[in-house]
Formats: sequence, structure tokens, C-alpha cells
Amino acid sequence: MEIGSFLDLAVDLELGNSDLYKQIADRAGDEPLAARLRMLAKEEFNHANAVRRGKRYVEEMLDEFSGPTMSAAEIMNGHEEITTFQRELDKGSLQLSDQLRKMLGLEKRFEKIHMGALVTIKDPILKRLFIKLSKDDQSHMLVLLGLIESLGEPS
Repeated sequence: MEIGSFLDLAVDLELGNSDLYKQIADRAGDEPLAARLRMLAKEEFNHANAVRRGKRYVEEMLDEFSGPTMSAAEIMNGHEEITTFQRELDKGSLQLSDQLRKMLGLEKRFEKIHMGALVTIKDPILKRLFIKLSKDDQSHMLVLLGLIESLGEPS
């Protein structure tokens, strides 16, 4: 997959995660927990903006890139997982702790995508972007684990 298409899909994934966090926050019934989830939603939205800036950078520097390619399978699976999860949220069939565990799984998946991008991307500026995204994924996982434990659930 060409890097421009990969970055477009990455923006969509970050926005999808942001929407999921907002939906869970709106249904949480626990305002302190909901506030933490809204914070994560905002961070995911900011990630999408950072990836957009990265794409603009790539477009400006297009002559500098040799056209790296990446596998689309993992990122497409992530899109499918977000869509499925949104349907489950709409049905109201998941407990809050299960919703948080699903988000934890998504964060793990997207950290893998971000780390995989580091192997392919050679440009140092884009590498820094994906390093930051990966570190933020790890931070989000820690927040989610804390929220799950705060509900009295094993993590």
C-alpha cells in the first residue's frame, strides 16, 4: 500500500477510535470515568490531526520518497473491528468493563500497526510521528487497565 493511502486509513482509524471512546463515555454512567474516556477521545482526535500533518509533509516531499509500500490487511482488519464494535455499542449489549476491554484490544492492535509502520518508513520526521503514536497507544492501554480495575474487574 502506498504511504499516502496508508496515512489516510490511519486517520480514519484514529477518528474511529475517538468516536468509540466518546460513545462509551456517553453511556458510562460514571462521570469521572467518562471524563477520562473523553480525554482519550480527544487524544485520538489529535492523533488524526498529527497523521494529517504527516500526510501533508509526505505530499510536499513526495520526490524524496521512493514510494514505500505496506500491507493493508492489518489496517483493514482494524477498520472492520471498529465498525463491528460500533454496532455492538449501538445495540447496548456490552457491559462497560467489556467495552473498555475491547478498546484495550484496539489500542494493542493499533500499536502494532504504528510499530509496523516504523519498519517501513525511513523518513525521520514520519518515524518520530509513529513513535509518538505508539507511545500514546501504550499510555492509553495503561489508562484503560486502570479504568477496568477501578470498576472492580480483573485486568
